[in-house]
Amino acid sequence: MKTTTVFLALSLALAGAAQATHLIALEGSADCDGWSLNGVVRFGSAVSEVTITYNVDLVQDQVVVLNATASFPVTTDAPWQEVPFVASGTWGEDLCGTYVVNGSATMTYPGFEETMTFTTPELVCDCPPPPDEGCYRTPGYWKNHDWPVEGLTIGGVAMTRDELMAILWAPVGGDATVILAKHLIAAKLNVIAGGDAGIQDVIDDADAFLVEHPVGSRPSGADKDEALALKDELVAYNEQGCPGDDTDYGDKAASVESRSWSDVKSLYR
Repeated sequence: MKTTTVFLALSLALAGAAQATHLIALEGSADCDGWSLNGVVRFGSAVSEVTITYNVDLVQDQVVVLNATASFPVTTDAPWQEVPFVASGTWGEDLCGTYVVNGSATMTYPGFEETMTFTTPELVCDCPPPPDEGCYRTPGYWKNHDWPVEGLTIGGVAMTRDELMAILWAPVGGDATVILAKHLIAAKLNVIAGGDAGIQDVIDDADAFLVEHPVGSRPSGADKDEALALKDELVAYNEQGCPGDDTDYGDKAASVESRSWSDVKSLYR
């Protein structure tokens, strides 16, 4: 009798599993413009609608640089159906370098949750050419374009391009050293690319400040004011653009003093 009871319970469990609704497939792909994913839900006899929540991470050097997430319903009008679903999106900006894309889709309905994941092969995106000589670019520009050098020294610390990129992508979070470092990086690259070297005194002052107050140290009071004043001078330099070019290259800092690079240069003559 005991054997019969166990066999009956196992049979009922297997029958229930066979009738359940499951996420049975998920594939993802990506290129330098955007991403897409495709999945399949196999509906059982008791569920006619599920919710799919996807999450897609663009990863460079083990850091998530862009993310996309959303939810949507998947339904069926009859049991025992396999219903496909798709989602896609664009990155919204030019990519530069090597990336991987990690994604997941989670299916939920009352009392049940199931997740599948994917990782794409390495995605190599060509960097646009460096700017023309005499152009001035913002940190936002340098995050997504080729560089004339492989590294810089910031605040007395020699850094690789990848380390500098981590600063450019970092959230400011109210830390004056972070926004100062972003514009210091851009200013040094602009000088190397052919910009006016008259900014060098400001660059030297910013470097000296970051030696005493390293990136991430969150200075306050007069020290914070000094960092923001140096940042404003670098912003005025970095936002000149190209001769005759009125394009807004983005990533402009808030609360910048209303003065031009010509005004700033006169302070350092």
